[in-house]
Amino acid sequence: MNKNKNLKDVIIALNGEDGCPWDRKQTIRTIRQFLLEESYELLEAMENPGSIKHRDELGDLLFQIYFQAHIVEKSGGFNIEDVETSICTKLVERHPHVFSSIQSDITESIWEKNKMKARGSSSIMDDLPKTLPALTASEKIQRRAASIGFDWPDYHGPRGKVDEELAELDDAFASGEDNRIEEEMGDLLFSVSNLARHLGCHPEITLHKTNNKFRQRFQLMETLAKEDGIDLGSLDLDAQDEYWVRAKNILKSAKTT
Repeated sequence: MNKNKNLKDVIIALNGEDGCPWDRKQTIRTIRQFLLEESYELLEAMENPGSIKHRDELGDLLFQIYFQAHIVEKSGGFNIEDVETSICTKLVERHPHVFSSIQSDITESIWEKNKMKARGSSSIMDDLPKTLPALTASEKIQRRAASIGFDWPDYHGPRGKVDEELAELDDAFASGEDNRIEEEMGDLLFSVSNLARHLGCHPEITLHKTNNKFRQRFQLMETLAKEDGIDLGSLDLDAQDEYWVRAKNILKSAKTT
């Protein structure tokens, strides 16, 4: 293949008469899952910025964007050039302090107000996607509220709120009312997400890292037990916890060497 071919040319070839059968039969509905998968793979690659993996995952995500635009164009809709024009126009309109004679310090509040004006909406919450993961949505909701001043001044406020919500969850648990327990559990998760935001941690990414850390330790627990000729599931909690500590120490030691 000619190395000078750009991504649009490659996608046109893949979807042409002599192209790839799999690519040709895809629709906007069928490729949704791949966009999500590629986004998470890029997030993981961003743990090592500037790496070959980071570069390749950016390419995979870029392909998804071009591919979507091509599918829409085939049905008579917009094309990738329209997508580029749209985002350029949006960025220029929302940064008058850069692209016009207006001089001001841009803030998140100004950014959200410019978005609301462009959308013709009455609330800064109007365009939040319903498909966002819950933790990501909570962080975005909180940031938007904060953009107009509805926020704690520092982390002490949300930290105290976590204690308050824990106490309310205890009361709900004592009541035995399932609906109340679920509601208070949701309030606690929302408060923990808010605390994470104040500490500079994105809750979704932070929990994702912890999930990976737990999975890695647990898999090592299984390996250690198997090496000892023991079925991990046959042990009581205290014995399992000993393997947990061993796995934790091994992985911690590997990080420092």
